[in-house]
Amino acid sequence: MKFLRHMSENLFITFTGIAALVHSTWSLGTMFSGIAPSGDWWAYTAWVLPAFFVAFAMDVGQISTSAAIRHNGLTWQRALAFFVFSVATYYLQFLYIAHHMPALAIASGVSPFHQWAVVTGRDAAIWILPLLLPLSTMLYTISDGDNKEQPIEPTPPEPTIAIESPEKPMLEEKSSDIAAFSIELIPQAKFEAHCSDCGWTKEYEDSTKAARALNTHKSIHCKAKALEKVIAQNGHAN
Repeated sequence: MKFLRHMSENLFITFTGIAALVHSTWSLGTMFSGIAPSGDWWAYTAWVLPAFFVAFAMDVGQISTSAAIRHNGLTWQRALAFFVFSVATYYLQFLYIAHHMPALAIASGVSPFHQWAVVTGRDAAIWILPLLLPLSTMLYTISDGDNKEQPIEPTPPEPTIAIESPEKPMLEEKSSDIAAFSIELIPQAKFEAHCSDCGWTKEYEDSTKAARALNTHKSIHCKAKALEKVIAQNGHAN
């Protein structure tokens, strides 16, 4: 129930209301039905139940109003309701204490000079004590709590990153770089030009270049070496 939740969240108001409930029940029962009957259980039940229900309803209203003020803020309707409940509580407590207040004797240790002030303070209890319950409840209600709803701070927008597409997408550039890198890693084929006559050998990157170099070698360099070989042989023969 909502009322039970209010009671659990506002234990100070709850226990204050319970303390006032007994005195308020006596004041209401006495003012409406006279002094409580004694010795007759049924008569006492008929006397106390109506007063208890009225006093309990007033406590429920005071607790609920206090919780509404603390959680939802103060409006003139809530302020009026809480003021009426507080005044009613004060009056019922006053009736109880006005009937039950004993004549307290002043201690002999109080000097005659201060006796008037002490007696005045003692007699003021009939007005001050009934005020303590509604006053403490009022101060608790308007104390720092959830009286005002906290403003909802706007959530800052998340930063957005605008990506402009280049003329050539980065993926294509990376792909071409990877392809070029892969080609560099693969060793290129070599074509060898080898002369079987003189043993001359040289490597070329192109087969055409290798063939052309071999023909040039055989037509020029290789013939010169062959001629030198023949002359050398004729010289040895002579």
